[in-house]
Amino acid sequence: MAERQAGPALETRPRPEETVSLMHIGDIQDTRILNPEGEELGDLTDIAIDRETGRIIYAVLSYGGILGFGEKHFAIPWGAVRTPPGERVFVVDVDKRRLESAPGFARDAMPREGDWSLVRTLPP
Repeated sequence: MAERQAGPALETRPRPEETVSLMHIGDIQDTRILNPEGEELGDLTDIAIDRETGRIIYAVLSYGGILGFGEKHFAIPWGAVRTPPGERVFVVDVDKRRLESAPGFARDAMPREGDWSLVRTLPP
């Protein structure tokens, strides 16, 4: 009876032969972000989620500063964030010098969308 009532919800579960790649917030928060050259850009400290769709819109990159003072925050579009298999880092194609000269945003004034102008190569 319960299965009949659940109907489509049960159909969305992965089949035993399918794999699902999930991350927990604890896997994401405070993870190092590197660029493809291996330069450390900072840490992923937060994510912005669209309330209507449930999709991650961007990752918050905290760059620079010491002990939280003088940090700049950048909205990196989630589509530009790569996760190398088996590693606990994220890779984003951003030039470190670009972050030094870009203004970033204040933590109490998060932008509505990610900033694609920071990303050197756009996803396909």
